[in-house]
Amino acid sequence: MKRILLSLILIITVSVNGFSQSVKAEAKAENKTEKLAEWIKAGDKSVALSDDQVVEIEDIYAQMRKEINDLKDSYDNKSQEFKKERKKISKKYNKQINKDILSKDQRKAKRKGKKMMEKNS
Repeated sequence: MKRILLSLILIITVSVNGFSQSVKAEAKAENKTEKLAEWIKAGDKSVALSDDQVVEIEDIYAQMRKEINDLKDSYDNKSQEFKKERKKISKKYNKQINKDILSKDQRKAKRKGKKMMEKNS
C-alpha cells in the first residue's frame, strides 16, 4: 500500500513539474512575440503582425524554449558550451521566423523599431 501511495505521489510530482515548465515556456513565447510585435509597430504600424502570424510565432518560440529546456538537462546552465548551443538554437528559430513568417517590410520595421526602442531605454 505504501509503495502504491509513494508511486502515485512521484507520478503526480513529475506531472506537475512538467506541466509547470510547459506553462512557463508558453508564457515566455507570448512575451517574446509581444516584444517582436512592439518592435514592428514602433517601426511601421501599417505592417503589424496578423493574428495568424502571432500564433505561428508563438508556436516557434515555444518550440525554441522546449529545445533550450531540454538542453539545460544536458549541460550546466552557466557553461560556455551551453551558452554556445543556446545561441545556435535561438539563431535557428529566429531565422525561421524572419525567413518564413515575416515579410520584407515587417523585417525592416522590426529593425527600425528595435533601434528606436533601444535608444529610448
